[in-house]
Amino acid sequence: MPDDDERMKYYRSSGWNLNNIATTDGSVLKVIETDINGVNVPWLYLGQLFATFCWHNEDNYLYSVNYSHLGAPKQWYGIPGADAGAYERVLRDVVPERLREEPDLIYHITTMISPSLLKNNDVPVYQLVQRPGEFIVTFPQAYHGGFSHGVRMLAAGDSRARALAILCLRPLTLAPPFFFLPPHSTTAAKR
Repeated sequence: MPDDDERMKYYRSSGWNLNNIATTDGSVLKVIETDINGVNVPWLYLGQLFATFCWHNEDNYLYSVNYSHLGAPKQWYGIPGADAGAYERVLRDVVPERLREEPDLIYHITTMISPSLLKNNDVPVYQLVQRPGEFIVTFPQAYHGGFSHGVRMLAAGDSRARALAILCLRPLTLAPPFFFLPPHSTTAAKR
């Protein structure tokens, strides 16, 4: 059994450590010489019951990686990047006045539309529940949103495809083109 020093050394250098993704060989983020929170420096999130994250996709259509450290589950809803235009069409139909007042509303991460309403308007919506010890990777241009089932702590950051390919050293289960999960995770369900 490795001692604590050996385990800490492993975790500090592991490709699964979100602090290391941006500096992994082959990552285009490696050339950025300044820290950008949420891009090359991961965020640490604390959530509480019903804390939400509104529909959004990542800046510059980057991938994102989200790891649940501990606490209650997190409910995710996702729309594949290929269907981003369908989501944006429904948003324009649902809040036209708001978009006239604020044309860049879609980039503010302040709007939550019911997954049922989206589905009723032919937007494919997938859902899954993330539990502690699980990673979620969102694909470029994929919209996602959701909420916490209770108090939780997780880390997240953006990444690029090459870094993700290096990071994922073991086989992954491919879910709908919004995220993929390690093999021990639950599978996504289309609702």
